[in-house]
Amino acid sequence: RAHRAIQSMASLSLACRELDRVPTDIPGDISTLDLSFNNLKNTDGLFELPQLDNLVLDNNALSSLSLPRLSSLSTLSINNNKIKDLKATLEGIKAAAPNVRFLSLLKNPCCPSVVDGHSEDEYIRYR
Repeated sequence: RAHRAIQSMASLSLACRELDRVPTDIPGDISTLDLSFNNLKNTDGLFELPQLDNLVLDNNALSSLSLPRLSSLSTLSINNNKIKDLKATLEGIKAAAPNVRFLSLLKNPCCPSVVDGHSEDEYIRYR
């Protein structure tokens, strides 16, 4: 589906657009980007956004995460995807976005929860 990005804005929501790839016409000066509830399998196409502070990638089909340099990013939400490798994911986030202070990976295979049927030991080991 085609969309038009609005030039110069604080936040951009592209949620629920049935996107299967990250659009290439995202304005470079946004601080919040919501790409939740799409069909993204990867983050290819996401480019360096120097002012991006909040990125939401919830409810997609991401099995791994590859981010460009996002030095201003402080909040990253990638809940309910298919991410299995916690160590690789955390290392990638640390390298690309070293200022992330709030990270949510709930409902991913790499994040066991008692609510999801995992044992308390699995949850403690994850934490």
